[in-house]
Amino acid sequence: MVAAAVAFVAVPERIGAIEFYEAAAQIIPILFLALALEARAFSPERHRSEPERRVAVVMAVSLLIAEFEVLKALAEGKAEAAQFDIVAAALAAATTAIAIPAIVGRHDPAD
Repeated sequence: MVAAAVAFVAVPERIGAIEFYEAAAQIIPILFLALALEARAFSPERHRSEPERRVAVVMAVSLLIAEFEVLKALAEGKAEAAQFDIVAAALAAATTAIAIPAIVGRHDPAD
């Protein structure tokens, strides 16, 4: 969440390159799937804590909002139609949410 806040504050609200949104339109669904698989969302025996569930919901919602912004820019054909800071924040948060558990591991109370 810190990565999202930093990205949201540090980047400009708008960006003039439609190519960014073309790439993001392909990356966001992959990040969404990676988060689901990393969290073992498809495993019925996986019991997640309440904070983990809340973070998963926030990540999913932020990626959906970012994808909406991306598709809005692509539909209008103008990068200025979307909010770059929202897309950048969602990308940073999702990437961090995938990278941190992969690097440091995850403690499973069932183990």
